[in-house]
Amino acid sequence: MRGSKKWSEMDSVRDEIFNNAIRLFAKKGYFSTTIRDVVEKAGVTQPMVYYYFGNKEELFITCIKELYSDFRHKYDEIEKDISFKEFVEKYTRLGEEIFSSNPEKLLLMIHFLYSPEEYPKFPELSEIITRPLKIIIEAVRRAKSRGELAKGVDEYTVALVLFGSMVMTATIIYNAEYFDLKIPITPDKFNKTIKKMLFDSILRKK
Repeated sequence: MRGSKKWSEMDSVRDEIFNNAIRLFAKKGYFSTTIRDVVEKAGVTQPMVYYYFGNKEELFITCIKELYSDFRHKYDEIEKDISFKEFVEKYTRLGEEIFSSNPEKLLLMIHFLYSPEEYPKFPELSEIITRPLKIIIEAVRRAKSRGELAKGVDEYTVALVLFGSMVMTATIIYNAEYFDLKIPITPDKFNKTIKKMLFDSILRKK
């Protein structure tokens, strides 16, 4: 029991460092965030940060890898034998669940995607970034092979429109205070609108 309690406490410390590092990287950026910032925000000591994550670059890379790994695993669970309409319903619902649970994670992802030169690069970067798009591309190709979509539909365009609009809108809605904006639309209303626009334009008319 004593050993399990010790591991639980260690996990708790790591989570505290991890979650506060995400908040700081999201709001201050990589270069403006220091290990001292993380230490003060998480309420831990500097050696603890080095013990769990090494230096600042390794801490940031771990944050990005774990964030995208969590998203990827959730999206990979979507069944492959469902219609494209069902796929989009599940994809957007999952996105809403992921983004609403921790808006600062989403904000960090957006900063990372739109200003990659400001952050460290690492070997797995390309696969981590492109996997959510590839899942949509694969779904579009399956739908095309089943004859569900109109002629001339380009899978890359659909992937960029669906993922890009979903992520950008969720970023603004869930981080409205950060941007000092008042958005008169809910994520659910937006998702319904974007899905209708998408279905009206690419689904094969019966």
